[in-house]
Amino acid sequence: SKDSRALWTTAAIDPEGHILLTTKETNTTGSLACLTADGVLKWSTPIGKALSTPVIDAEGRIYVGSWDGYYRCIQS
Repeated sequence: SKDSRALWTTAAIDPEGHILLTTKETNTTGSLACLTADGVLKWSTPIGKALSTPVIDAEGRIYVGSWDGYYRCIQS
């Protein structure tokens, strides 16, 4: 059987060394996850199916696009 979960885009690293990545859970759902530098899940939030790699601005806000047509901004 094929596992439907997968890494969907390239990971990003914030200024504190946290690893940000998007996951695909189904054909229409997924999450943005933040891992510590040693790989422990710090937080996760549903974002739908991700379309873009997470981008972090100078203020620490995380931006990510989704296939549902929304571009999300998440304050970490």
